[in-house]
Amino acid sequence: MEKTWLDIVMEDLANIDTNDLYKPEDGEEKGDHFVGNLSDKEMRILTLSRNLQKKAEEAKEAAQMSDLAGDDEAQEKMKMEIRRICEKSNILNGIFWCSIKEKHNLWGKSIAIRKGGKIVWFEKSEHSGAVIIGFIHG
Repeated sequence: MEKTWLDIVMEDLANIDTNDLYKPEDGEEKGDHFVGNLSDKEMRILTLSRNLQKKAEEAKEAAQMSDLAGDDEAQEKMKMEIRRICEKSNILNGIFWCSIKEKHNLWGKSIAIRKGGKIVWFEKSEHSGAVIIGFIHG
């Protein structure tokens, strides 16, 4: 039987070394309301999502650097690969944030992951306009 993408994701999550887990670096800000800490499973989902985001960014850079002028087939293959990686990253990112909101009943709140895997919610007006995409959701 052929593996599904979900089968591959589950394997990838299990194979992430604890030393390679993503470690958020943003410290707590004024107005943060501490909710809890990320579980190992949540940290793995966040790590895999971030890894896919990074892979998509690298693929986009490679596409910009490559000289595929005139090779429509190669250009289309590269675009399709970038779309594939981006879509998978977006799906995992959505699963991550949905899981956090559901577990901690944070629907309708602005939430973020801070240094040490701390989950916080905050009022939007309490924070500066600086938002790092993928870390603050709400």
